[in-house]
Amino acid sequence: MSRLRRAYTWDVDIHLHIDENSVVLRKLDQLLVLVPLVQKLVTEGETITMDLTQLTTQVARNKDAIQSGITVMKGIKKALDDAIASEDPAALTALSASLGENTDALAAAIVESTQHA
Repeated sequence: MSRLRRAYTWDVDIHLHIDENSVVLRKLDQLLVLVPLVQKLVTEGETITMDLTQLTTQVARNKDAIQSGITVMKGIKKALDDAIASEDPAALTALSASLGENTDALAAAIVESTQHA
């Protein structure tokens, strides 16, 4: 005796009624209000990160320019001290010319550094 197998298909519809004043609906409404705020925070956070990266790069450039300026100033002071100690007018004249050249070079370096900002 053979057995016949039959397949049955049923459609089941589930209807869920949630009261308008339910805690679930209030929580969902609160979450829906928060979604755009979170999206905005993520976008602004990315912008802040990009701005911080650019600012960090500029600070490094400025620090390099400042250190270069300090090195030049220390060199000028030493050269001036040496020229004064030698009591040689020609050494003072040469120092004056060198000071003019260094001033021009430093000014150009500062301008170039600030143009990269």
